[in-house]
Amino acid sequence: MKPTENDVVGHRITKVRWLERDEMEALGWEGSGARGGAVALELDNGILVAMQDPEGNGPGALHFSGVRRNGVVYPNQRRP
Repeated sequence: MKPTENDVVGHRITKVRWLERDEMEALGWEGSGARGGAVALELDNGILVAMQDPEGNGPGALHFSGVRRNGVVYPNQRRP
């Protein structure tokens, strides 16, 4: 069954992090490290990953637009 917005709306983001190397390999992105890796939002019920397109051809970026800040979201931890 495909996820829906109900799998995201109302759930908490518990962590913002880089995907681990084995997670990148599982998605077929092992050669994408030069682009900086992939950002993951851990939710209380799963993980959201930024992808460059709907087919998942590579990692993508998350952009935040807020009242006081705008820009790409980067985790505080070092890349794996």
